[in-house]
Amino acid sequence: MLRSWTSLTTDTNIKLYTPNDTGDEDSRVGPASTNLLHDKGLSTMIGWQNTDAKGNALSGEQRQQMRRLRRWDERFRRRSSADRNLMYALGEINRMASALGAPDSTRETAGVIYRRALTDGLVTGRAVESVATAALYAASRMDGVPRSTDEVSAVSRVEQIRVERAYRHVSRELGLEIAPTDPRSFIGRIASDVECTDATEREARRLAGIAVENGVHSGKHPVGIAAGALYAAAKRCDESLRQTDIADATDVSEMTIRNRYPEILAATDTEDE
Repeated sequence: MLRSWTSLTTDTNIKLYTPNDTGDEDSRVGPASTNLLHDKGLSTMIGWQNTDAKGNALSGEQRQQMRRLRRWDERFRRRSSADRNLMYALGEINRMASALGAPDSTRETAGVIYRRALTDGLVTGRAVESVATAALYAASRMDGVPRSTDEVSAVSRVEQIRVERAYRHVSRELGLEIAPTDPRSFIGRIASDVECTDATEREARRLAGIAVENGVHSGKHPVGIAAGALYAAAKRCDESLRQTDIADATDVSEMTIRNRYPEILAATDTEDE
């Protein structure tokens, strides 16, 4: 039978640490709380080293006792279905955010959105992965570093249509205030991928801005507008930039680029007149 937690930690001088512990012996303050951990990083866990606080190896009996303690500690931290759901969902958000290169602020926002969705019962009847992906997509738009649904779906474990449905449901039920995506927010990343000149990128931003002011973007995919603006800018700046290269970088069809760039140029010519 296991002895009490207090007696075991006293006998073996077990060191408890937080999941984000840096190992600094002089520190008396733990890491900041984070929404990317199901317990916000506020709980403690038993270290996996089979040594005491002084670095001395534990005896065979003590190691066996510690294995049982670690097992029960892990079970306790995942004791409810909500904890297990949250741990898995936040792990998915971190995985997808890493694949997309999303900043920490966006990950934190996505964690908050998912927590609210779970608390309000919006995950029930839906795949955890679809709601987690929708939370990351919403967070990227709210933080001003938007990713297209194509991009987030490419790193998700569910189909794009399920992500879009989950996003509409979550944003509506939570009342998320998300402004329409500005096509100009995609131009920098696309320009970097196709390695165009700075002059072409600046002209593309100007053309996309004029397109937005004239309502050309209404009802159209913002990435398609950004791709069309970049191609139109390349033609204006006499830079050799193929539609195929832009299409590959943006995951939109060449037909979309061919349809968008004349509309953008027409709006620009009207504006210039």
